[in-house]
Amino acid sequence: MCKNMFKRIILLALIVGASFAASPFFETSVYVVTKKANFRQSPTTSSKIAIEAEYNSAYKYISKIKGEYRSWYKVEYYDVNDYEVWYKPRTKDSISGINFQKLLTLYKTESKDSEAVQLLATKRNVKYDNKKANSKSWVRIRVHKPKVAYVASSLCYHINRPYFLVELALNSIAKYTKWSSNTRYNVLHGKIKMGMYPSMIEAIKGQPDYVTKDKTGRNLYQTYWYGSQAVNFRYSRVTSW
Repeated sequence: MCKNMFKRIILLALIVGASFAASPFFETSVYVVTKKANFRQSPTTSSKIAIEAEYNSAYKYISKIKGEYRSWYKVEYYDVNDYEVWYKPRTKDSISGINFQKLLTLYKTESKDSEAVQLLATKRNVKYDNKKANSKSWVRIRVHKPKVAYVASSLCYHINRPYFLVELALNSIAKYTKWSSNTRYNVLHGKIKMGMYPSMIEAIKGQPDYVTKDKTGRNLYQTYWYGSQAVNFRYSRVTSW
């Protein structure tokens, strides 16, 4: 079996089996609706606190558990203190954590012939390392490991969207305080509507891959591209998608 074929098999196995592989978009989430919420190591109030989660923070939903006195959500979170170091070729593009159209390819060492993994970068699961790579052509990346915790269901709301999109929407809603209640609902639930502004689309879908603008220079039209999906604007209002 040739070396390249072996590498592809390793890559496929990592994409399917690695605990920090890319999150599919059919995942659901819970987000915190109280000022603070204690996420515990087991579904009981006497259990040790795993993390203290803040208002509007979102986490991947795994399951719901009925306890003796209350229900619990079993969720996944990323531990910033527990991570592996991987390497990314240095490019002009930086990791923003808010572009969800492209998988990030990382390598175990500073070589494209080394073990590789692909993941969907979010603000939770990856971070630039504080140490430099040996070569100026590479960058060290921390990949935070996922852990499991439990939170009382009364402290959170369950929603059928991935945690990274939910958290992006909630942060945007908190920033743009003049948005109507209708707009806030649509943004949170990922519903694009006619007349939306670019900031609303970015709150729903993240940063576009690229933007095409009116060639006349008058900025009458522009299009946000998310993979093969186009969101079209006229005078900064959505006209089609």
